[in-house]
Amino acid sequence: MKKLYRVLSFSLIIMGIGTQAQVKYNLFTTFGSAINDINDVGIAITRSKYYNYNTDTWTNKEIQSQGLVSINNNGDVAGQMYYDENAFTFQPAYLQNGIWKPIGWFPESVPGTSGFTTCRISNNSKFVTGQMSKEVNNVSKYGIFYYKTETSSLEEIFDDSYVALAGYSVNNNGIISGWADNQLNGSTNRIPAYITPDHQIHLIYDPTIPSQAGGANDINDSNFMVGELQQAPFTYDINTGTLTRFEIPEGYWNANFVSVSENNIAIGYAQYLDSGGNPVRDAIIYHPSLGSQPVFLKDLLAQHGININTSDGLMGTGYSISPNGRYVGGWIGSYIFGYGWLVDLDTAVLNTKDINKESNISVYPNPVKDIIHVKSDNKIDNIQIFDLSGKRLKTFDSFINQEAKMDLSSLILGTYIMTITGKGKSQTTKIIKE
Repeated sequence: MKKLYRVLSFSLIIMGIGTQAQVKYNLFTTFGSAINDINDVGIAITRSKYYNYNTDTWTNKEIQSQGLVSINNNGDVAGQMYYDENAFTFQPAYLQNGIWKPIGWFPESVPGTSGFTTCRISNNSKFVTGQMSKEVNNVSKYGIFYYKTETSSLEEIFDDSYVALAGYSVNNNGIISGWADNQLNGSTNRIPAYITPDHQIHLIYDPTIPSQAGGANDINDSNFMVGELQQAPFTYDINTGTLTRFEIPEGYWNANFVSVSENNIAIGYAQYLDSGGNPVRDAIIYHPSLGSQPVFLKDLLAQHGININTSDGLMGTGYSISPNGRYVGGWIGSYIFGYGWLVDLDTAVLNTKDINKESNISVYPNPVKDIIHVKSDNKIDNIQIFDLSGKRLKTFDSFINQEAKMDLSSLILGTYIMTITGKGKSQTTKIIKE
């Protein structure tokens, strides 16, 4: 029996929030401000703009781009650009190091007739994935495009066992999450799946049982996936083969996880149809620290004294969460062309703390004049420095132990954001150069 999602009456002390939590909710009043994605330093994207949470400013997309879809911690973006401006045809593309680069089409695709959807750029900027069709005997067949930025190679993934495939996300390991449709009993049957770099398709559910409009929507760098299966949200750990399905709230006909952070916080929405047949959504969030089932995001915010000031009291579509689990974005209602919102969870959910509050990482001195040190209990993979506009200024890597020493003497005086990545997780802190 489906259970009603309830407001959790957990203790703030048990959650480790204490008095330091500073949860914030921004509802944007500009049409077209729906948040597609957001990174650890608070840079979000809509279809046509960048939003900087730290400065509360909007910036138009680059003129070469014809749409923004995904942004990573490097500030690199996946989207689309013109293939032939005169013919008004497009192609998938990505922004790397400030330059938009085309991905192109499959050899058997026909730009203007074939279709594509760009979905995700990996956090290390090595891979871009999405869906693309090609024409086979005058019939459009949809498969996955898998683009490697280091070699500028476009690979196509098709399988005759399925009428269509889709790639929704790709992680630093080059593993794609998505679905495979085997048209069970002549009906659409999208089975959640992951695809390894050797193009092998791994189903995570029995293909002889209807999965309906299922799919693995996102995968993090620990190979943990989220999505929808038989109208219910699910998580799947590739490392252990553990599939966990969750309940649909009473009064809703489906629920879906859309995005997952590196610390396994899932965000999505529950949905039902009103009397006029229009979809009505409310954002949901899940992490074991919140209980055994997802909760409505508005209820979590209410625990921090934040009430949602929308006409129906609902948050609509939860769509993206930053890799560190701090920022959540989406839009009111079910249509992406509406008003967007962004939540800063701060320390509201386990493991979303700033590194200054973490016991296993120390950054000193801060403020810094020239040399700054970082110590960690775990191996440090890389450290990046961003200005408050989200522009990446420095990258340090090749550390041989858990201690880093970096020269910041070339930076001008001011405040910067430092992102430290290790063991597949990213943590951030603000540093001051004096």
